Amino acid sequence: VSRAIDFTLCRLRAKLEGIKGPEKVVFDEVHPGPPAGKAVQVRVRGRDWGVIETIAAEVRGALGEIPGVRDIQDSREGGKDQLRLSVDEGEARFAGLDHASLAQSLFYAVDGGKVSRIQRDEKDLDVKVRLRADARGDIPSLLGLDVANPQGRQIRLGRVARFEELQGPPFLSRYNFRPVVSITADVDGERVTSRQANARLKKRFADIGRRYPGYQLIYGGEEERTEESMQSLFRSFGVVLLLDFVILAALFRSYVQPLIILTSVPIGLMGVVWALIMHGAAASFMALLGVVAMTGVVINNAIVLIDLVNSKREEGLSPVEACVQAGVQRLRPIAASSITTLLGLFPSAYGFGGYEPFVAPMTLTLAWGLTFAMPLTLFLVPSIYVIVEDARAWLARKRTRPPNPRVGDRQLTAP
Repeated sequence: VSRAIDFTLCRLRAKLEGIKGPEKVVFDEVHPGPPAGKAVQVRVRGRDWGVIETIAAEVRGALGEIPGVRDIQDSREGGKDQLRLSVDEGEARFAGLDHASLAQSLFYAVDGGKVSRIQRDEKDLDVKVRLRADARGDIPSLLGLDVANPQGRQIRLGRVARFEELQGPPFLSRYNFRPVVSITADVDGERVTSRQANARLKKRFADIGRRYPGYQLIYGGEEERTEESMQSLFRSFGVVLLLDFVILAALFRSYVQPLIILTSVPIGLMGVVWALIMHGAAASFMALLGVVAMTGVVINNAIVLIDLVNSKREEGLSPVEACVQAGVQRLRPIAASSITTLLGLFPSAYGFGGYEPFVAPMTLTLAWGLTFAMPLTLFLVPSIYVIVEDARAWLARKRTRPPNPRVGDRQLTAP
């Protein structure tokens, strides 16, 4: 599905490139997530709209220089045409007018002022007076309005002010009580990732606070959601490992054996790293979610193995003999359960019968992590167990060894 969408968008871009009429053609592809949001989203926050516009223009230019960044948009694009009244301060003071009186007169002319109230069908209706619809947007008609000064003289509006035609913003945005302009963009995943584009942008504007004191860039969209998701995932992963350790310590009545079992997790991580490097895939949120799922599977294999080792030790076998027999007896069930799991994961990871880009990163890391952990767990976990038991026996012998007699000590014998 993703490849079909990319192919369709490429064809549309090629056909609509250079088309006459619209100022800009933007394609918006909806991503299922996580992460959700635009690939690049930057909020320019400050006090003065003029400075914010200057910084926003620099950000748009910087995004345009990054290969693979496309569909750059500004939150102030697509606004309505506006008329801005510019007052000649000298003429206004000479005529005895101020900004408030001019704004009030213009408001009454455009929006209307209530002059009376009438009653119809037992309802009170307000009567408002204002300019005709064709005159409300006509500059000569507006400049021909008369404004009364404090002395009662009528002053023509066009004598003290003039109108400027401009395009206003579609809406006024604020972030934490300050004006803000948002710049968004999409990326071509084959040329640059969202994280790479945001990293370049952060490096480019690292000195924004020094060049424009009181102004800042706030990064959001996919980058913000990804950072939040990653932090939550790492916290959850740490809690999972801690709970695993507590439960295993209670079951095995040991603080050392749970650590031996948890060594199977780094073994699986070796397979995850190899898979991401060989496939050129990013360590996305879904890929790391597969790591969490892989942790539970590889720990189960190690639990089954260590539990049988403990049973063999209770029968009087040495650590080496117990590990050898446990490995032989648990080889078939561990291999069978792992292989059946892999047979269900690899088709989803590689799209046999249909490729789903949302699930593929998770199944890829889970499958290859389990592939590495399955055989290595049968060898490394028993080896670590034997090393720990040998170290424990050596410490026990060292504690019980009698102290050597010191040179010069006299031995007392009974008469």
